[in-house]
Amino acid sequence: MNITAVDVFTLRHTLREPFGFSQWWYSQRTALLVRVTADNGLVGWGECYGDAAVNAAVVRDFCGPRVVGQDPRRIGVIWEDLYNRSRDYGRKGAFVAGLSGLDLALWDLQGKALGVPVSTLLGGARVDRVEAYATGMYFTRGGQQASKLAEEAAHYVGQGFRAVKMKVGLGLAADLANVRAVRRAIGPDIRLAIDANHAFSARAAIELGLHAAVEGLWWFEEPVAPEDLDGYADVRAALQPQGVAIAGGECEATRFGFRDLCVRRCVDLLQPDLGAAGGFTAGLQIAALAGAFGLELRPHTWGSAVAVAAALQFLAALPETPGALVPGERWLELDQTENPLRDELIPGFPERDGPWVKVPDGPGLGIEPRLEQLAPWLV
Repeated sequence: MNITAVDVFTLRHTLREPFGFSQWWYSQRTALLVRVTADNGLVGWGECYGDAAVNAAVVRDFCGPRVVGQDPRRIGVIWEDLYNRSRDYGRKGAFVAGLSGLDLALWDLQGKALGVPVSTLLGGARVDRVEAYATGMYFTRGGQQASKLAEEAAHYVGQGFRAVKMKVGLGLAADLANVRAVRRAIGPDIRLAIDANHAFSARAAIELGLHAAVEGLWWFEEPVAPEDLDGYADVRAALQPQGVAIAGGECEATRFGFRDLCVRRCVDLLQPDLGAAGGFTAGLQIAALAGAFGLELRPHTWGSAVAVAAALQFLAALPETPGALVPGERWLELDQTENPLRDELIPGFPERDGPWVKVPDGPGLGIEPRLEQLAPWLV
């Protein structure tokens, strides 16, 4: 079996209403899908996290020409070769995102060739469903931010979610007002995480965290810039006595980047995005690091149905760390903002019952995008 083609598909959907977070506003949702075709007719699908146009160039012009003609089953060889070839100017960001999308597609192709889900290739599925938390509560225009966020959070609870994540990054007073409004709306028993998307200095993050901790925070995500490992460590030291976990890693990549987070004891929760951190190949290495350092893994997921399917396969195969009679928690991030690329790309997927999402049990990722399904959003 040899690779005959690597193709990219840019998808775009214009939002009915823009929404924002601490860094910028979204007016559209995009995704960059990667398709690898083998000479036996099998295809594998992957997805890159980040700017679709930049990622498309990396996959099309850098990764694709180097893997056509190779055996797609040599996934580790392909990964290391592409990483090493871009090491002088890559190592993370768009080059690793392109590699990530290709890697996911190769694992999908391998699963289809063997007739088994990717979770089997990753070591075996330990569960057949994963609990999801609802990501949403972005900023909107028009005022009344706190009441809008509270109403949105209550809606997610009404749908059966038992955990939610909201955005912060508007400043101490506004953020506290929003957190308090959301907590009142969802009650004391629903888990509540906040995500700053690296908007704060360590001092500002600590101030917000200490004030918000009384509302019962599940975790504080990306409180400071991803480059500021000392700042991460300072925030964690200040908020750990308050019972607030620190999460990060969405902007990190490969075993090397996550090694530094682990060694420096910067976070309690590692959040690799499979479409940015190096695909399943790097995901296994990052999971091993998490286990060795006694950290929990909560993958970041933001994208189309392909990204969600990849996260489900990965979560299903994660080993218990540490092993215990009562299994540890596995949490799927399930974005709830407007995105037909996630909700309509594959009919009936994701299959959710309250907070629980079924892990696809078909070969590969367990889903099969088709060109006619992509057509409404193809750029």
